[in-house]
This record gives sequence, structure tokens and C-alpha cells, in this order.
Amino acid sequence: LEQQALVPSIRAKIEDALSSALVRNCPGCGVPTERINACCHMTCAQCKAEFSWVCGMDYKTCRADHPCMSASIYLHSMPQLEAILRSRGLPCSDENGSDLFLELRCLYLLAFVRKEVGEAAWAATRLSCPEVLRDVIRGSWSIAWEDVGDVGRLTRLLPMAFPAAAAENSGAAAGSALMAAIAEAQAMAERQQPRPEDAAMESGESELTSETSDSDSF
Repeated sequence: LEQQALVPSIRAKIEDALSSALVRNCPGCGVPTERINACCHMTCAQCKAEFSWVCGMDYKTCRADHPCMSASIYLHSMPQLEAILRSRGLPCSDENGSDLFLELRCLYLLAFVRKEVGEAAWAATRLSCPEVLRDVIRGSWSIAWEDVGDVGRLTRLLPMAFPAAAAENSGAAAGSALMAAIAEAQAMAERQQPRPEDAAMESGESELTSETSDSDSF
């Protein structure tokens, strides 16, 4: 009964986490911003700040110091996400890449909710309102309860997108299909890391001037 009484407040925490996962706050003015095209180079409609959709940091800082877009500026072309999509038999389209990345963001934020409320209360909430994780992305893409909790694996997949802030695992099923796909995608990404001489051939400045970067601010 005690755990059941906590369910409404935990459901609210879950819904808040899901809402936060679907947007990124502009680092310039803080306005929630949604990605609306294929490129991960975002420009805030309100203050015109440029930032990375992957890690949420200033765009030039991300490109200079982070591995977020070392392989591609498009989500569906990033080897880690491409491998997961292929493991599910899904086309590597912009929409699928975007939805998968949002799923991973949901899993990341939900893991901290699970850790905060504890296993008993989390289990009671799952039993009482399983529908809260259904169709949360574009009304058709669901989050699996059993995948919530393995922050460490998300961090290894995309370290700047999912930083290891007290990243203790909270009971995600290590044998679930998604967790297995993430592990395989991480291994593949490590095998495909660009050689230093290849990376040196890229011109970051010219790329910055040629990329388009639309976004939509609420």
C-alpha cells in the first residue's frame, strides 16, 4: 500500500523526464528546442545560438573537442545508431535515427528517476500504469520498461550525449534486445574510429559554413 500511494508522484516524474528528453534547452537562452531536420547542427530560433543536438553544447566546442559527430552530422548515419536500427530491421532513415536517439535520451533520464524512487516503487508504477511509456515519441515509438537503468552502456555508446554522472546501473535487463544491440553498436563504433591522419584531412571551418541548421523553439 505504501508503494502504491507513491505511484501518482512517480508517474509525474516519469512524464517530466519524457518531456525533457524530447527537446534540448538552448545553451544561450534556455528555451526548449526541438530538432526538425536531419542535421545535428542546431540554431536557436530565439537567440540564434548554435549548438549540437547530440550533446547540447556550443556547436564549435562540440566539433572541436567532442567525438559526437566525428563520423557524421546526421543521426541515421552515425555508426552506433545505424547498427541498432539495422539490428531491428529498420531503414536507416532520418526519422528512424531521430526517434532512436530520442528513445535513448528517454532511457537516460528515466534511469535517474528509477534510481531516485527505488526498485519497489518503480515496480509498483510499472504494474499500475504500464501505458505511460507507450507511444511517447511521435505517437508511435514506445520505451521498453526493461531497458531503463543501464546508464553506463548508454555512456559508452555516446559519451557526450549521456555523461556518466553517478552512472550506476539501476536494474536494466542486460540481456534485452536493445541492450545487446547497444553493446554491439559500441563495439562496431570502436572498430570504425577514424585514423588520426584521416581526421586531420577534414576541414571543420568549411563544414561549419556549408551545413544547414534549422530548429524550432517552443
